[in-house]
Amino acid sequence: MKNQAKNILKTGLFIALIISCSLSFAQTAAYDELKISECDFLKFEAKQYEDKVYIKWIVINRVQESLFVVEHSTNGKDFKSIKLIEAAISPGEIPLMFSHIHEYLKDFDNYYRIKFFGEKNEPVISNIYPVISQKKIAQTSAKGVK
Repeated sequence: MKNQAKNILKTGLFIALIISCSLSFAQTAAYDELKISECDFLKFEAKQYEDKVYIKWIVINRVQESLFVVEHSTNGKDFKSIKLIEAAISPGEIPLMFSHIHEYLKDFDNYYRIKFFGEKNEPVISNIYPVISQKKIAQTSAKGVK
């Protein structure tokens, strides 16, 4: 009975794998026909720890020759490039994670975004992620205690 259950499970997993591979191939063909974005940002976050900001983003990248540009701003409007990172292509639509550590700039509020440049050379831009300075948070908390 146990062997029969194991065989059924193996057969089911094998069928699921075949279906998954077929769908992945069909999706790749559909992306070319529908002109789907070269890169999809699935998650983007930046967190301060001590004097550094840890930035990470998860994407599905569909093109070989591509680049990420990490940008920083202290006002959320005027951004400057702080890091260029060569992007890897997502194998079979598997999301990939990239990261960068930015040395924290004094006690400013910090804003980050990621620009992606692929074969079309038209940037795909992430949302802006704010990192409020720890000093400002401490000051606001102290005012609330009074």
